[in-house]
Amino acid sequence: MKKTALIFGVTGQDGSYMAELLYEKGYKVYGVVRNSANHEKLKWIISLVPSIELRSANILEKHEVFNLIRITKPDEIYNFAGSTNVFNAWENLDVVFNLNANVPRYILESILALDKSIKFFQASSCLIFGRDASGTQNESTPVNPIHPYGIAKASADAMVREFRSVFGMYCCSGILFNHESERRGDNFFSKKITTAAANIKLGKQSSIKIGNLDSIRDYGYAPNFMQAAYLMMQNGKSQDYVIGTGNLISMKNFAKKCFEYINLDYLNYIEFDESLSRGIDTNILRADCRKIEQELGWRATVSVNEMIKIMIDEELNKK
Repeated sequence: MKKTALIFGVTGQDGSYMAELLYEKGYKVYGVVRNSANHEKLKWIISLVPSIELRSANILEKHEVFNLIRITKPDEIYNFAGSTNVFNAWENLDVVFNLNANVPRYILESILALDKSIKFFQASSCLIFGRDASGTQNESTPVNPIHPYGIAKASADAMVREFRSVFGMYCCSGILFNHESERRGDNFFSKKITTAAANIKLGKQSSIKIGNLDSIRDYGYAPNFMQAAYLMMQNGKSQDYVIGTGNLISMKNFAKKCFEYINLDYLNYIEFDESLSRGIDTNILRADCRKIEQELGWRATVSVNEMIKIMIDEELNKK
């Protein structure tokens, strides 16, 4: 019998890749979209997953989350919905906590009330480790977030663990380190720099303004990470896993590699703009993925260099 999946945040980077993956594996896929969703976005996700059924809802309302699950009767639920804008999180605490902490709780409570056999994947973040200075982070690293987004995600993770422990539900958090792709939002550094490099190569843009280039990230390719999320949901036991590459790159080197790919010197095209700096930043976060490698056989397969080429080529082919 065909499995059914319900995906929150289906029009985002992660949700769209997960929808494609599940569709290719024969799932019936339902996607949750906002009542005010952009028409072009809806056409786009339907072009990727022709058989997808979209359900519009205000997921900040608990009863609407409940009704979504009641009507679609999914075997698996994947939650990628959330507020990811780190620049103004302190000015939008209600939005950050409602989307990143309350929505996962609404989903868990609905599963408990409707059907405890439904499996649930919660997309967490390495920002839950914010202040950790150990050098690498794994499933045993103390949670110590420094930013509202990380605090909200940590709250959701704790709720997942408790519902799993107290009620015996199959629910798990994938602690995702930085993962990028050609579908990443324009407000993210990776997409901003790859798009600018392509535009400069084509003579559409003369320079790019960037904030702090000294930050260091563990960057991976988003479709790889969705394969890890899928494996977590097919495991015999629900557990939380760190998902990353274990490889670090500075934003300066990332920018340099982008321009090297199009045979240009990045120093000639980058302008520093202090207003774009994030201010307080986390310590260096590097994924220790030994648990998921050993238990589920997953590891990142696309390098940063390969990812950069994919992202820039996508932008060049758009023009």
